[in-house]
Amino acid sequence: MQIISLIGILLGVFTFVIMLTKRFNLVLAGCAASLVMIFLSGQPILPLITDTWATGLGNWMKSNFLIFALAAIFGRLMMDGGAAKRIAIAVYKVCSRSEKNAKFYSCLFVPIMYCILTYAGVSGFVCVYTVVGIAYYVFKKNDVPWWLYCSGGSTSMTTYFLAGSLQAANISAAQICGTTVTAGMGMSIIMFVVIWAWELFYLKWMCDRATKRGEHFMDTGAEYDAAAEETDMNDEGLPGLIRALIPMVAMILWAALIDTPVIVAEAVGIILAIIFYWDNLKGKVKDSLSSGLISCFNPTLGVACATAMGTVIAAVPGYNIISDMVGGLGLLGGGCALLVLMGLFVGSAPSLVSAFGPTAFEMFTQYGLSNEISHRLIMNCCLTCLPPHCPGVANATSVAKVPFLKGASVYMWISWVGGGLALAVSLILIKLGVFV
Repeated sequence: MQIISLIGILLGVFTFVIMLTKRFNLVLAGCAASLVMIFLSGQPILPLITDTWATGLGNWMKSNFLIFALAAIFGRLMMDGGAAKRIAIAVYKVCSRSEKNAKFYSCLFVPIMYCILTYAGVSGFVCVYTVVGIAYYVFKKNDVPWWLYCSGGSTSMTTYFLAGSLQAANISAAQICGTTVTAGMGMSIIMFVVIWAWELFYLKWMCDRATKRGEHFMDTGAEYDAAAEETDMNDEGLPGLIRALIPMVAMILWAALIDTPVIVAEAVGIILAIIFYWDNLKGKVKDSLSSGLISCFNPTLGVACATAMGTVIAAVPGYNIISDMVGGLGLLGGGCALLVLMGLFVGSAPSLVSAFGPTAFEMFTQYGLSNEISHRLIMNCCLTCLPPHCPGVANATSVAKVPFLKGASVYMWISWVGGGLALAVSLILIKLGVFV
């Protein structure tokens, strides 16, 4: 029975991967994969659907819907209020100062913007629309291969590692571990430095290789170029840089320093955004609030379905084989292996943390780690949550019209290799007793 159920898990994951790479909706893919696992589990079908699957979906929505909704609204206010564009222009001006390494510094524009926005909890689904227009202008001007635009989405991985991030996965980890979003700050800074060091090396390597091969922007950017409108780099009418940053910084500091639910910090950020961006939002606040809220429904429900799929995996008999395998690696190694493996399956950090974070947390604390270091280690283990079937990969490559395999390779090189290096460093430091 366990073997058949394990086959069901693998077939379900295969269904999930194929449907997402074929760009099916995440909700449909998650539901179909769950049904495959349920039908081959050898257990009563209806209870697995109505109790296990539905409970997993409902619990995730109950804990995270407001977090996603308020973050989406805040991101929309930043876009409509001109703050996102102001920050993007400021980052572009910094990145364009060097003529000697123009391609490399231009390439840095996208990951820096994603890092800023995702740290504040703005979804990658929103970031792509905020960044892609100016990235097009920057990349084309400096003849940077357009497929390297995907370095932005993969950089959201770095904010998984950095304490204080308002990403849903970090918030979920705090709820599971009984900590705050700033838990394990020292360890998180080291991990952040490691993965950024790798990303800088990778991007410089790719830019230099592209130059040697004679690779140009239009080689992979022709499709986007044909449909793109000319990017307006005029900053007239935009809020000043300080005004643009204040609501975002205030929201992050509130979440980090004041002992209230994160949704309170997000609500404060929304109120401040309306106040500080009022000149650009006047007359369209209602539309911005509505658009932001509506934009969160599909991604939120999709992640909830992926979480419910994880709940099904953990409930069917085949999971016992997986559990025994990772358990043989010990409490520390087994907890890490469980998260890394399941991250490949579910392709979503919030889903991974919600479905398997409690098990990993129990293993880490039994090993002797504090709640704070366990929290940060859980986030470190999200390194495999950006596989080719991740909805974020499909969204970014679709919007930017980047060849899918080219874009997916960037995600894997940055998140898997960089994240793997960061995890290896964290485990070495734990073994040496630096972090416990």
